[in-house]
Amino acid sequence: MDDIQLCKEITRLKKELQKLLSVPDNDKSNEDKQKEEKLLKLIHKLVEARDFLVDDVEFERLSRQPHHPGAQDWFPTEAKQG
Repeated sequence: MDDIQLCKEITRLKKELQKLLSVPDNDKSNEDKQKEEKLLKLIHKLVEARDFLVDDVEFERLSRQPHHPGAQDWFPTEAKQG
């Protein structure tokens, strides 16, 4: 799944979660509560996957420009060697 697909899926799941969260807790069934928990875990997992992809792209971008000022954050040993 690429970054755009992950964003779309995260948005879809957040909308589904929002519908569940709009129901007062005392009106929720056990199934609703379990679904909330499942959605939260899945959203968290997808956000982590997206973060990894973004970091990977940023790493690749910076690795092509080792003298870029932001490269120091990714390449501390190169920054020291200067």
